[in-house]
Amino acid sequence: MQNRIPSTQESNSKFNLNLLQGRIAQVVVQTVFEEFGYSICPYGYENYLSGLLPQMKSSDDPVVKKIRKSPDFFIYDSDLNKGCLAEVKSTAEDETSYDLKFNLPEIQAQWAESILVVYGCRSANIYCLPISEVQKSKGIDLKEEFKTLPQFFERINYDRYNAFMDEVRKTVGKFTY
Repeated sequence: MQNRIPSTQESNSKFNLNLLQGRIAQVVVQTVFEEFGYSICPYGYENYLSGLLPQMKSSDDPVVKKIRKSPDFFIYDSDLNKGCLAEVKSTAEDETSYDLKFNLPEIQAQWAESILVVYGCRSANIYCLPISEVQKSKGIDLKEEFKTLPQFFERINYDRYNAFMDEVRKTVGKFTY
């Protein structure tokens, strides 16, 4: 007899598993920024209102909706005395045909100054682009349309980044079966 999750639990399980994948991506992204001397602070509601996640996910209240869509991190460069907000997403799919799972015009209107950071789960590649410059929601070629972290963040040295990402891949790879 096969174990089957009842449909209500199935919905919650899918939500929780997506949350897990997203949190893994956030930890990797946070680790990379810290490695290169950036200060990075959790900003998104998942970090402060985690007990309310199940209730908030279905609310139509405008304030709750804006909080739900808040970026994940505040990234600060102390050398330049500048900061940015970053929304971190992850994909286990093909990085040459990435589909956003959120309403792009809504996010661009609410958080235009933020940066979209996408972590490729299979490759451990990290791509980024200002949310205001994202042109479409479907079929995004992350390798062509987005930038790598060294192309976007000047404190991140390309060669050192590649060497560090090799170590990240080895570390993350320990968790695969």
